[in-house]
Amino acid sequence: MTVFVLALDVTELMLIGEEEFCALETGRFRTIVKFTEILQVLTEILVELCGQGASQGSEANGEKGKRKNFWAKHDYFLIASEGAVNKHRYMTPKEYFLDGLFSPHSGDKRVLQTQLHWTLRITAALCFIGHGTWGLITKSGWLPFFASQGIEPELAWTLQPLIGAFDILMALLLLKSPNRTILIWMFLWALWTAILRPLSGNLEKVQIDGEWVVQLATDSMRVAKMQTWEFWERAGNWGPPFMLLVMGGAFAITRKDLLSSYTEPEIKESTIDTVFFLCRTCLALLLIGHAGFGFAVEKQMLINHWQSIGVNADVAFITQVGYAEFALGVLIFLAPIRPLIFLALLWKLFTEFLYVPADTVAGMGIVNIFEWIERWGDYGIPLAMLYVLSYRAKTEVGKVA
Repeated sequence: MTVFVLALDVTELMLIGEEEFCALETGRFRTIVKFTEILQVLTEILVELCGQGASQGSEANGEKGKRKNFWAKHDYFLIASEGAVNKHRYMTPKEYFLDGLFSPHSGDKRVLQTQLHWTLRITAALCFIGHGTWGLITKSGWLPFFASQGIEPELAWTLQPLIGAFDILMALLLLKSPNRTILIWMFLWALWTAILRPLSGNLEKVQIDGEWVVQLATDSMRVAKMQTWEFWERAGNWGPPFMLLVMGGAFAITRKDLLSSYTEPEIKESTIDTVFFLCRTCLALLLIGHAGFGFAVEKQMLINHWQSIGVNADVAFITQVGYAEFALGVLIFLAPIRPLIFLALLWKLFTEFLYVPADTVAGMGIVNIFEWIERWGDYGIPLAMLYVLSYRAKTEVGKVA
């Protein structure tokens, strides 16, 4: 038996045998068409390409829309790369981003899978790029984390750039191609760096004669409380790589699957429910953790953030804001509705950006933008939730109809 397979690039036409096709079936090439269909499609392609050559510059008169409809008509050979099977290859990244965000979702599960996959993948990468950049720059605030594991400041300063470079390397490799080993590392490393917060809760860094040293905290109870809340606030760091592992079937793989890139299986409704629950939990935790900086720790950094934009903030102010943020986190976990999630998304985008005008890492100026980037999980997680809620609303309407 001989079959034809048409690849992503319509100029690639492969003639293969039945056995060869079995090997390719789970790979990049998925769609089979009959010989007569191939001839019909190729004829139309030639006509279309000839038409394009004769009418260049006429896109403003509607030719672009006609071509889009032409390719959509033959969407059985339009194949999504890297797993999320995409029926609508003619959709632009902008269209993917906006589908279901401010307007009704298309209701296509494959579109949703593409949205979730890339939202979480970019989120995980940006988190590690932000964190890695601070490693390259080096940061005195990391010294207590090293000290909690018996690492002296001299060695800690040397290790920071190495850790930073490795973080950025993992992020770039993930953006290039999804890999389960990289995702497992990202999940475990982000979780470990979150755990280091409470582990170093009785330590603080101080500068003596121009040298940074780590010592027992003079106000150990306040520092310990702050680090405990920081652990919960870091849920946005380890959540996205874990969700990608769930979507990629990380718990039903062989050893060899850990070392190579993978094709994400078509997402199931039960997996969508699982990812949404993880998003809901992580978003609630990061909001509650950040809220604790205000009402429990009374963190001076938050006061500085608000004062940097002209707000006359004090302890009483950040305490009230903290209670409001705590309530928002609890409400989202109990009743994850679109208005609350939109509010959380806008709130985190705004409040985390205050690292920049406040010059939180003194003297770094605009470089503080990497604090905002490092917390991309705080924005990517609610965005993923909005896609799921919009998709559910569309499919539920369809079921009723």
